[in-house]
Amino acid sequence: MPSMEWLTFIGVLLSGVAATISWASRVNTRLAVMSSQLAELNGKVLKLLAAYEQGIARCVLHEARLEQHAMELSKLAEKLDEVR
Repeated sequence: MPSMEWLTFIGVLLSGVAATISWASRVNTRLAVMSSQLAELNGKVLKLLAAYEQGIARCVLHEARLEQHAMELSKLAEKLDEVR
């Protein structure tokens, strides 16, 4: 190959490498942004999960209290029926 063809080949090759590096840099930047957003979203999901678990615990307590009140009301209703 003559030297002019080699220079042309090397120029095209270097242009391709420069374009690839530029593209890779943009992709890397986008991936970094997406990674930080994903980490933020993960934190929010963990907070929601903790709130949900606390809500379930409260619901269980309320259900137990409602059952206790229902038993007390049924006892009161029996006593009321005895009085009549």
